[in-house]
Amino acid sequence: MAFMIQPRRDPKSGMWKIRKGIPAHLRPFLDGKTELKRSLETKDAAEAKSRASVIVAEFEAITANAQLRYDNQEREQQVNPAQLDAIVSHWFVNERQRLSQPDILARYTLETSDGLEAMAEWFSEPLEALNVAEGTLNQQSAEQRFMSHMNDFVDEALTLSQCQLFSHAAKLYLSVKLAEAIIRLCNSAFDLEVYTRRERNRGFEPLFMPPSDSMNVQGFAENSRAALAESGLEVVPDDVATRGDLSTSSTVSHLVEWVNTQKSLILGETAFKSWQADRNRPCNRLIEFFGSKPIGQIQKIDMRNFFNWIIQVQFHLIRIVNHVRIAIPIA
Repeated sequence: MAFMIQPRRDPKSGMWKIRKGIPAHLRPFLDGKTELKRSLETKDAAEAKSRASVIVAEFEAITANAQLRYDNQEREQQVNPAQLDAIVSHWFVNERQRLSQPDILARYTLETSDGLEAMAEWFSEPLEALNVAEGTLNQQSAEQRFMSHMNDFVDEALTLSQCQLFSHAAKLYLSVKLAEAIIRLCNSAFDLEVYTRRERNRGFEPLFMPPSDSMNVQGFAENSRAALAESGLEVVPDDVATRGDLSTSSTVSHLVEWVNTQKSLILGETAFKSWQADRNRPCNRLIEFFGSKPIGQIQKIDMRNFFNWIIQVQFHLIRIVNHVRIAIPIA
């Protein structure tokens, strides 16, 4: 039978306190704490003893919850990085769409006496400190500090995708990937605000328009939640989220437009143009072939027919070119 934790008197203040040590394997689930402690707010031994039972019960409940989370860790570790990346991408696109809002812009830029600055260092420096501590005795404490620094963004990303994570490893991975995404957002926010101010100083209203709310990523969120649910994670039902404009009834043209929008936000204008240049022609052929057919009705046989059609078109083009060459001799 386990003994009940007994209160102890602080020799300096005379106040009675109660403490409970935390096993090493549970510390990552309790913000790295090595013990739970609470003052009983009394110097009287008898009163301290009567108050202790309530606090002990609370400490036992906290420890039991941490143990439950530890037991679930093996199940949660089945989540692969690609599924966590989906949460980050969903959050990134949503946040990028809101950069024109002053309160969102203020998260990534800072007005100083020297002018506007991007706040990338606020995230790159903790990330660098985490990397430096890897493999050292300070790794665990560095991870806890970093995750505490990123906690609000992690909670926000999980809420947006309507998922829950408890695994330390999964939340650490998510924290790192969010920090990397935020660094890109800081630079995008800075460039956007500089452009906006320059245009207004010239007497023009900026031409930048944030992506349409109708072109949201709800469908993307549903896919990421489904993938996470298959891995055994707790997924909060989507009861209140608004329906996305991209769905199984959308056309191929709409799908291509949606993909281009997301890629342009993530890659930036220059990289996106290079990425798009390699895909414009096949995408246009895809749109031409399927027309207004909903993407939810496209089957494997349809894609096979599409590839056969492409081959036939190329064959006929070659024949036409050869006929032209015969009809018009080259001097």
